[in-house]
Amino acid sequence: ALGHLTRFTRTSLPKLPLTRHLHRDQTLLAGHSKWQNIRHVKALNDGRKAVLFIKLARQIRLAVQAGGPNPAVNNVLRAAIDEALKKNMPNATIQGILKKCTAQSVELKKYTVEIKALDQVNVICVLYTDRFAQLKMEMATILRKNFALFFDTMHAFDERGFIEAIPPPEVTSDQLDSVCTDHAIETGAEDVEVMDESNRLVRFLCE
Repeated sequence: ALGHLTRFTRTSLPKLPLTRHLHRDQTLLAGHSKWQNIRHVKALNDGRKAVLFIKLARQIRLAVQAGGPNPAVNNVLRAAIDEALKKNMPNATIQGILKKCTAQSVELKKYTVEIKALDQVNVICVLYTDRFAQLKMEMATILRKNFALFFDTMHAFDERGFIEAIPPPEVTSDQLDSVCTDHAIETGAEDVEVMDESNRLVRFLCE
């Protein structure tokens, strides 16, 4: 029996035109979309400024709630206003916050939330809000997405506070450490640290 012979025909594929893919981004097209770049940068900066102003406004509101709306007698409020001005918050905005705080009767309440995060990291959050239930629900969603949960972690922490002071002028720089150490021993402070040598700011760590 004769075997079947199969004939293979060599065919050539049609030549495809070579194409060159050019990568274009906003940097290369900056000359053609200058306003677009400016708009994106401005939107980003405005967003950061808005978050900062919200934080500063909250600090002013808490200071008013704690000691009244008069910065002349409320040192905490005075410091909060100075910080806001330093961060370029307009004075009109600050005055509007003060008027709003005076007119509103709703007070922010303090809440403590205990969290266990990823890798067994314990976190304690101190919150000031007038809508704790809603805020806790929002936090639960964020924690669940980041593999964390509400958990009893207070036992893992010791509460401490600190007192900052400036020694009198008669205390020289050479005497600063020894004088502050003596005061720390007398008052029962756990530790003392010179925070700023130029301004002679000292911090005492206390229970």
